[in-house]
Order: sequence, then C-alpha cells, then structure tokens
Amino acid sequence: MKVRQEAVETLVSIGPKAFPPLLKLVEGRDIDMRLLALEVCGKIGGVHRLHNEDRKDISPLLMKCLSDKDPAIRCASVECLAWIRDFSSVPRLIKVLEDDKDPDVRREVMVTFTSFGKRAEAAVPLLAKIMVEEHGKKYKNLPGETVGWNASLALSSIGEPAVLVLASTAANGKLPRDLRDNALSALRQMAGRAKFAAAAPAICKLLSDRDEKLRWHAAFTLGKMESADAKTRAALIAATKDRSPRVRIEAAEAIYRFDPKNPIVMATILPALDDRDAGVRTCACFTLKSIGAPEAVPAIPQLTALVSDANVSVRLYAIYALSTMAGQKANIASAVSALNLATKDKNPDVRREAEECLKSVKR
Repeated sequence: MKVRQEAVETLVSIGPKAFPPLLKLVEGRDIDMRLLALEVCGKIGGVHRLHNEDRKDISPLLMKCLSDKDPAIRCASVECLAWIRDFSSVPRLIKVLEDDKDPDVRREVMVTFTSFGKRAEAAVPLLAKIMVEEHGKKYKNLPGETVGWNASLALSSIGEPAVLVLASTAANGKLPRDLRDNALSALRQMAGRAKFAAAAPAICKLLSDRDEKLRWHAAFTLGKMESADAKTRAALIAATKDRSPRVRIEAAEAIYRFDPKNPIVMATILPALDDRDAGVRTCACFTLKSIGAPEAVPAIPQLTALVSDANVSVRLYAIYALSTMAGQKANIASAVSALNLATKDKNPDVRREAEECLKSVKR
C-alpha cells in the first residue's frame, strides 16, 4: 500500500508528462487500475495548472469513458474532467446528465457543474428542470441529499445566469415548500452579486406567502443584498407588520442593513423582547447583537431584565447583545448588577459570557 501511494505521489509530481502511461492504464481491462489511473490524472489536474495542450490527449479519452459500461468508470471520468478543468466538456456532460441512468454518475456531473461555476451556464435549463422534477428524489447511499438539492447547488454556483430561474421557482406557489425553500437558499448564496437585484421582485412576493418559513426566509435573503430599491424597502417595511414575530424581526434586521437610522427597526424589535415565546425573545436578542451600539442602546433595560430569564438561550443571547454595547458606559452601567448575578448562573456558558461582558464594561 505504501509503495502504491509513493508511486501515485511521484506521478502527480511529474505532472502532465505522466498522462501518456496513465492513459494506457485507463484503456486497459483491469477495473481497479483504470480507476486508480483516473484518480491520479485528476490529482495531476488538481495540483498543476494545465494548459489546453496538456488536455489534448486526456480529454478525448475521458469523453469516451463517459460511455463506458461500468458506472464507476463513468463517475471517475466525470470527476477527472472536473479536476482538469475541461470546460469544453460541458455540452457532453449535459448529455450525460440527461441520459445516464446511474444516480451517482448524474450526481457527479452536477458536482462538476458546481465546480465549473459560470462556465456551466449552458446547463441552467436542464438543472432547473431537475431541481423541480426531482426535488425529493433521494440517493441510496446519501440519505441527507436529494437530486433536486444537488441541482440547486449547481445553479447557485453558476450564479447570475441562474438568478431568474431560481427566483421564479421560489415564487411559484404551486410548487412544494421544500423545493421553493431550496431555491431561496441557492439565491441567498449569490445575494451580493450585481444581477441578484433582478430577483428582488419575486422574493418580495414571498413576503406575503401563506407559509411562515418562506416569508421568514424571504426577509432573510433580502437582507443579504448589497442595496435595496424603494419597492424592496417598502415590502420589508410592510413585513414588519407580519402576523409572525419571527418574520417581523427578520424584516426589521433587513431594513437595518439598508437604513440603520430607520425608527421602525427598534419599534419592531423591542416588543419582541417581551414575547411569551422564548424562541422569539432569543431571536430578538440575536438581532440586537447584530445591530449593536448605538442603535440598540434603547434595548438595554429590557436586555438587562432578560439576563435572568427562565430560558437559558434567552439569558445567553441577552448577554451577547449587551456585550456589543459595553462601550456605552453611561447606559450599560444599569446592567452591571444583573451581569454580576449571572456570573453565578447554573449554566456555565451564561457564567462565562457574563464574566466576559463585565470585563468589557470595566475596560
């Protein structure tokens, strides 16, 4: 085993010049040697910066291997194409994704498109179709993944060319909730990109969806944008009146990102600190932690009271939020007594954070 590993490392260090003997092995009959040779070729592509000249012999053979009768060879060939960064293989890989019956091979193609990013733009229509039609289809050996989820990840990586496809999927109320949520998650990954703004109208539409989770996710996604136009801001302001306190809080935080001085932010969050639901109180504290001083200073009295809340998460996040305002000496002084008591809390995390907060206050 050690000898084989040393041989692999030597071949990888040689670089593209090692391709010819490796390709002979790929064309052989020994399945294990073929797979090993493909693995080494891929490693060479991962370690060395390849030029088109380096790919002229290996790429045609890999394309041929995509039709091999053994799915393991097909899978390894796709992975190798990803490692050698052969973007010219995209049309052929689209055909494989469309026609191959083996789920592992199809998954490897989508993983490759994810690594290719925008270079796989031609695959957007097929990936969008798979995301919708196979959203709940699971893999035997990967129960945590679905075919549709892999498609959404690839679309997210491809980026701007997929923005409108993902936005229309998320906004389609006739589609399953988990599929729409996946589309939103994929969109969120590209929220800082220039063309993401084109998705804003569809995401704003989700702020009035029947599903609370989708409304919350929509507000969260909009809050990741670099900037927001007047219509987006108006939709977020309207969402601060949502029947769900979690949606209201998330909308307020999104508004804060674009307009820190807007009074509606604190007017929305402060009442949530007194909510009967501990999860809502925790959420409000978490948001105030993100906002920090000076905007969150009016919350100090309520946060101080929450340091002795019955719920440990509320206590902990109240202290986190107060820590962001430790520099506001005149205002934070009223919290010192409660923080001192918290250093004797039965929960070790609460004790530790209270001590750290007091240190910051005393600096």
